[in-house]
Amino acid sequence: MADRRERKPGDSWISLGVGIGTLALLVVTLDEPVITWDEGFTIQREGLVRDWFQGLIDPPPGVTRSHFLCDAAINRFWPFAREEPDGHPPFYAIIGNAGWLLGSRWLSPLEAHRLGPVLLFSLTTGVMFHFISRRWGRIAGTAAAGSWLLIPRVFVHAHLASYDAPLACLWFLCAVTFLKSIEGWSHSRRAGVTWSVIFSIVLAMASATKFTGWLIPIPFLVWSLATGLVFLWRNGATALKLVIPFLIFSTPWLATVPEIHRLAREAIRIEAALESTKEFEELRNSQQRSKRAAEIIRSRESGWLSLPMVLVPSVIWCIVPLVRTRYDGSTKWFSGGPITETWTAAAAVAPTITILLCPTWWPDPLRGIAIFLWSNLTRQKTTWIPTEFFGTLYEFSLPWYNTIAWVVLTVPPLTLALIVLGTVGAIGSEKNTRRASDRQLERVNGGENETCNNANSIAHPVSASPINKTNSLVLISSPPVTIRLQSSLPWLILLNAATLLVIRAMPGSPGHDGERQLVGSFPFLACLAGLGANWLRSCLETRVPAGCATWLVRSIVSVSLIWAAIDLWLYRPLQLSYYTELIGGLRGAVRLGLEPTYYWDALDDQTIEWLNQNTRPNETVVFCNDFLSLQYLQKWGTLRASQWPYDPGTRRWYVLQNRPGLFVEKPWERWLSENGKAAFTRDLDGVPLIWIFPFEEYENARRQTESGATLNPAG
Repeated sequence: MADRRERKPGDSWISLGVGIGTLALLVVTLDEPVITWDEGFTIQREGLVRDWFQGLIDPPPGVTRSHFLCDAAINRFWPFAREEPDGHPPFYAIIGNAGWLLGSRWLSPLEAHRLGPVLLFSLTTGVMFHFISRRWGRIAGTAAAGSWLLIPRVFVHAHLASYDAPLACLWFLCAVTFLKSIEGWSHSRRAGVTWSVIFSIVLAMASATKFTGWLIPIPFLVWSLATGLVFLWRNGATALKLVIPFLIFSTPWLATVPEIHRLAREAIRIEAALESTKEFEELRNSQQRSKRAAEIIRSRESGWLSLPMVLVPSVIWCIVPLVRTRYDGSTKWFSGGPITETWTAAAAVAPTITILLCPTWWPDPLRGIAIFLWSNLTRQKTTWIPTEFFGTLYEFSLPWYNTIAWVVLTVPPLTLALIVLGTVGAIGSEKNTRRASDRQLERVNGGENETCNNANSIAHPVSASPINKTNSLVLISSPPVTIRLQSSLPWLILLNAATLLVIRAMPGSPGHDGERQLVGSFPFLACLAGLGANWLRSCLETRVPAGCATWLVRSIVSVSLIWAAIDLWLYRPLQLSYYTELIGGLRGAVRLGLEPTYYWDALDDQTIEWLNQNTRPNETVVFCNDFLSLQYLQKWGTLRASQWPYDPGTRRWYVLQNRPGLFVEKPWERWLSENGKAAFTRDLDGVPLIWIFPFEEYENARRQTESGATLNPAG
């Protein structure tokens, strides 16, 4: 899959244009959808973070700055990375606040909170085009960046003040900076140090965005281990000395694992002990019980790791390059290869930055990490969200094939075909690229048979080569390293694309919200679409003239992007209800027993305007789910009808979202969906997404199902 063309000088400018164009498109549509389920939580927490910074910079009268650094203040203003519900780390709020600071004066409140994620998504799209086109040509770059932007459901997530799209962007940027770090170490120590620090920072930011970010090192480690095993097989045990720097900096963090494990098990024991107490019966649901268990364990010290100690590995790592630069001859024993140097920096720097980005962990880092891991790994107890999947109701996890199904179901058909071609090409890339690279090295070395040990080249620094123009992965000084990366990069992309798909397929993984928890895989699936375009062109060039092959692939890529754009337009602004034409779109999905909607994005301008016009001042609206986003809609004047359950007045309407999985909690909602007479229906292609029933219909449904009503077992 090697691209035979050299870089073109305009790639950087085109990449900039792609990023700016993406930003313009997203800003123009920044008000769509009106709001979603999780955005209310995000906006509330971002506001608390802003209040904390404001108090720290300009304390109110009678309050000192130290007040905002105490445990109570941090727990109040940083409700992140603690316990359920929604115990995500806080970096997504920092991204959101950065956008809010830039856009709050000229955008609406919701749009200002969305601007930060939109900026990050636009940056990622430009980087993706640059990254892929520099390696496999502009056709591949266009296919990758265009697919990433125009997959309908991804397009919606790109707008939201939430954490899924930011995590996906940071995950992809981790891959880019990881490769740049390896290339940097192969070129010079300064470049290696610079890119290693950048990779470590991006990895830390991803880890501090969502628990899923802690899974990011898995595909990189698998790829690195595979390369290292080849090097070890060819060079013997002497190769192990290259791992010494990594072991030195990773051992202190590994030493904390037993303590973290002990604290997590203690949290489990405390939660179990609460079950036999009167206090347990007074707590309304499992989330409150989890919070109570966390409060108890938070009152106990973990033991021995303080915040200043967290800084030690990073400080030592920063000193080592200075020593090595000053006394290079005496520190060769401490040198590793490009891969081990990259991982050494990550082991030293990334954990430190992750902890620094989570203020609720500052008082006791190990205790904070233990509570965070415990709450995220026991979500089945606290977040019971049933899902209807192919006509069967699942309480928490879905069948193993659900991840493959969601990719097939939510990606436009021609884009999906390119992804499949890219997967096939990636699997066969190693042998084909190695054969091509061997021929290239023979040309580079004047015909001499110096194909080099590719694994050795990438695993150990090499001297700069006078050859500086190779048609390879990235223009760096060492062709052997470049060629080895060229053959391995498709596998790295494939591993990253597969990580979440495999983990979400495991028993015990949450299965709700369709594709939302898989968004981290989509940038790499888009890259596979780019690889598919390049692989198809390579295959065609063996049968037809190169110009014809290029023209044909350009046409296919153009049709795939136009097809995706048409789907995007036809489903606007309800692209989270998009299903592929392969199953007949949304209608076909409902016939197959899939949920038509899940995120309240169907509460759009049309629906809200109907409520505003048909609800009198002395009447209220009851929603089937009471979520924080509704309060912001009312605060901003978007939803003028009162939706507070205890407001005085006559209850006029009952708003029901068509999410069949949740009907098991409230059987009267299923009765309403099948038998109720709605006053208004927000549908798409004839499929209801939201019904608005007269409240009398709701009361009638309660009476009809009262004898068979069931309660949420998690509550």
